[in-house]
Amino acid sequence: LYNNGIGMLPEWFGSEKMKSITTLVLSRNVIPLPLPDNFANLINLQWLDMSYNELTGTLPSYFSAFNKMNYLLLNNNYLT
Repeated sequence: LYNNGIGMLPEWFGSEKMKSITTLVLSRNVIPLPLPDNFANLINLQWLDMSYNELTGTLPSYFSAFNKMNYLLLNNNYLT
């Protein structure tokens, strides 16, 4: 989903059906925070690239539960 001009993620994003995803590239879109609550279900993520979006503020606390994560790319956002 790289560079598709995606804005808000739909509420179903991160639903049970997506639980097995290990790699997710959402870079170069215009995705703002907050992310859908279901995003917390992506517990098997090993690689998440959300660089070059319009993320502002702080990441949701459930990001600390992504214990399989090896790569988390968040550069070129506005996180605090």
